[in-house]
Amino acid sequence: MKKLLYTIAMMLVLAACGNDEPDVKPVKPEAVDLGLSVKWATFNVGAMEVDDYGGLYGWADTTGSHRTLDGITMEFHDLEGYYIVNWKSVHYGGLSPLKNISGKDCDVSTYKWGSDWRIPTKAEMDELLTECKWEQSTVGTTKGYRVTGPNGNSIFMPLAGERTDGTNVSLRGERFNYWTANLATATEQINDGGCQSTILCTAWAMQFNGSKISMKPQLRCYGYSVRPVHK
Repeated sequence: MKKLLYTIAMMLVLAACGNDEPDVKPVKPEAVDLGLSVKWATFNVGAMEVDDYGGLYGWADTTGSHRTLDGITMEFHDLEGYYIVNWKSVHYGGLSPLKNISGKDCDVSTYKWGSDWRIPTKAEMDELLTECKWEQSTVGTTKGYRVTGPNGNSIFMPLAGERTDGTNVSLRGERFNYWTANLATATEQINDGGCQSTILCTAWAMQFNGSKISMKPQLRCYGYSVRPVHK
């Protein structure tokens, strides 16, 4: 019944505002000790339960409501093999983004769940990826990965898909992308992300692309999942 009432409320707000997550009091997760340097939330920001996908957020967007790609263009450079990005947008961290948003005012985890929670840094996400056992799993009807830490405790990471065109959610049940707090450097942006830009327009995310899980700089305007850590 609780989940049903939440769903009805969400539909009403969606109709009124176009947000992917309503502005209602969120349900907070447990903090799971996986035997790593930080504890991890049991579910994503915007979710109510372990098998909920949660919201999809642009980097440094605390509302989940920004969809606009105005001021952001990307053109593939055939000869050089990378994308040329022209970034003029004031959203998703803007023209002068912070290098690390973890625990800051623009951290959706802290904004939604309070000061005990924050978006993980790249180092903490790297630790989750490299120090844990990842196994494909299904909870209810939701596909994802069971992530088991060195101490045997585990969390579930849903394949929540992505939003890359400003409006439509795609690849739900097939892929995931989880933001980290860290902006990519100019060198990382072109070498790891394949983007050339006059400003830093990418941030690090962990992605499952259908075949492997890896860390990759992604455009800050993309809508991705957020799995917080506990301070």
